[in-house]
Amino acid sequence: MTSQKKTRLVLICLIIFAAILFGPMFLFMASNAGAAVLDLVLNRKPTGAELLGNYKIQVPWGNATLRIDADGTFLEEINENGKPAKSVSGRWQSSDGQNFVTLDFRPFGMVWDEDHASETSIYGINFYKPHFGTTYGLIDDDLGEKFERQ
Repeated sequence: MTSQKKTRLVLICLIIFAAILFGPMFLFMASNAGAAVLDLVLNRKPTGAELLGNYKIQVPWGNATLRIDADGTFLEEINENGKPAKSVSGRWQSSDGQNFVTLDFRPFGMVWDEDHASETSIYGINFYKPHFGTTYGLIDDDLGEKFERQ
């Protein structure tokens, strides 16, 4: 075998090795970039008027409603299955992201599905406005949990 053929064989082996080793990482990065671009195209930052109002979420443990008021206050009603309703009220602050607005609620009541525990703490929710649809506050994208404007 000539040295030119050996060099060519070594280069082919290195390219195959690099494709096997780094290919999945590049596919993962490309899919994340595609999802980010799609999110930027489909959603936009809601205006102040589009943020204010009543929202509802329906989840396996029950449901909750959220009212966001213009004076910087909110009221949340939590209705867990088989338990008395719980109200949480407080203040919210906003900050802008690229295509969303984050509202930090102080305090906020949450029910976690993992161990079905409840807690009240500071909690931030990103709110989006699709070009076609209603404003929503995303809780968990993987589970599809979101507060939808009523």
